[in-house]
Amino acid sequence: MFEQFLEIAFEAELDTSEHPELMALAPELCGEHPATRAAAIQELRDMVYGTWDPNEYPVEDLVKTGMAIMEIGTRSPKMQILGGTCIVDLEGVTLKHAATLTPTIAYQIVCMMGLAHPCRLKSAHVVNNNWFLGTFVYLFKRFIDPKTWKRIHFHGHDLKSLQQHIDPECLPVRYGGTCRNHVTIATWLEKIRKYRDEKFDKEMKEIGYIIKE
Repeated sequence: MFEQFLEIAFEAELDTSEHPELMALAPELCGEHPATRAAAIQELRDMVYGTWDPNEYPVEDLVKTGMAIMEIGTRSPKMQILGGTCIVDLEGVTLKHAATLTPTIAYQIVCMMGLAHPCRLKSAHVVNNNWFLGTFVYLFKRFIDPKTWKRIHFHGHDLKSLQQHIDPECLPVRYGGTCRNHVTIATWLEKIRKYRDEKFDKEMKEIGYIIKE
């Protein structure tokens, strides 16, 4: 039964139609109004084109993967309006990994969190972070406005702290939750490839992605 539900859910994930019940929530949750939508989109385009220099900010594979996921996810009006919650699990990260966290990479990550991307981040939760993470926190904080910074929470290894922000019913077992109906990124991308159509390919090509036929 879950597998059937999962197939329906993934197929619906690529639905970009604007449902009336979501449109009614748009003004309240993300300040979007039909009368100002076109101007807001143009303003975003102007911001992305006047400030992004691919020669100055080379994109690493990890950042490219994250960006592709964000681009696909925000195609859906549901995601644009309701937004999402992000859990960043740093288990197994060592000083060797942390040494790659340059200001450029930090800036690119922050951009994916909404600085230069039309996504609505409800909150971000960093778990299993080690003591040395504090050394690099200022790299992110310098790029993030105070309002957004308040949505970022560091829990360390305290799962009870995480559960105060996210209902255990929505968390997988590894985070002390009871949700078993979750999928990996690999499965998600596999389903995207399965249900993609000509419109999806066209839109992704228009924003610069190479689509394999």
